[in-house]
This record gives sequence, C-alpha cells and structure tokens, in this order.
Amino acid sequence: YVELPYGITLLTNANIWGDGKKEPNVVEFVFPDSVTLIQNNAFTQVSACKKITMSKNLKTIEMWSFYNSANLETIVFPKDCAVESIDKGTFSGCTRLANINLENCTSLKTLGDQVFYNCGAIDRLALPDSIEHIGDNALENLGDFELASNYLPNSLTYVGSYFLAHCNLKN
Repeated sequence: YVELPYGITLLTNANIWGDGKKEPNVVEFVFPDSVTLIQNNAFTQVSACKKITMSKNLKTIEMWSFYNSANLETIVFPKDCAVESIDKGTFSGCTRLANINLENCTSLKTLGDQVFYNCGAIDRLALPDSIEHIGDNALENLGDFELASNYLPNSLTYVGSYFLAHCNLKN
C-alpha cells in the first residue's frame, strides 16, 4: 500500500516506474487530492497493483494510463470526484477490473475510445448523468454486464461506433 504525498499534482510514467528498470511491487495506490492529472501510460502494464483510489480533484486521466494492468481489480473514485475526461484506452486490457464506481464522477463528460475495451470482469457499470460522449468501442468485449440504470443518460450527445460490441447486456 502506498499513499502518495500531498502536493503531487501530476502522475507520469516516470513517477511510477522511476528509472524504468523495475516495476513497482505495490498492490494499492492512494492518490492525494492534490493530483489533478494522470498522464499517458502512467501505470501501463503495472502488474502488481490491484486497487487504485483516485484523487477527489482529478480532472483528466489521459490515454492508456492503466493499459494492460493485468491484476487491477478495483478503481475507487471519491464522492463528487471532479474527473471530466477518461481518455482513450485508459483501462483497456485490465482483464480483472471488476469494481469501478463512475457514478461518483458527477462532472464526467467524456469516456474515450476503447476506455474499457476487453475488461470482461466488469459485471455492472453505472454511468453518471453528466456523461456527454462515449467513444468508439468504449465498452467492447465487456462480456456479460449490466448497465446499472438500465438507460443511457439524457445528457449523452455522442455514442461511438461499436461501443457495446461483443457485449451481452444482462438487463
């Protein structure tokens, strides 16, 4: 378990991997509320991590930030999390990701292309009412899962192609 120190505002691949020679052997990360941005590839292929607790003030998670983090099971967003955008491929290939609470992201407007591509362990997904854009292939290959509200929010203005390809909605 690692709680990153308050004052860090940006998480990069260099923050996590250091010299890039050795993967951090950390099972859980807790991001302080000072973190507002997670840059591209920051946690790509970090295989030991199982749980991430996001910053309440996080605004953007850039492309491929957690791509292929094979053992990642849980993402916790604090209540009224400020995240507005989860970009392309952010959690793509996180095959054990089962628990993610997007309903706490009351400012979330954009889910990028392939954001949850091949995350077959997710069995329930709640989209916040603030969502406006769901990218291409965003939920592709989720397998059997349930949209928690049984509807897409009225705020939605764009739904990408194949966003539910190879999925079996339970509801």
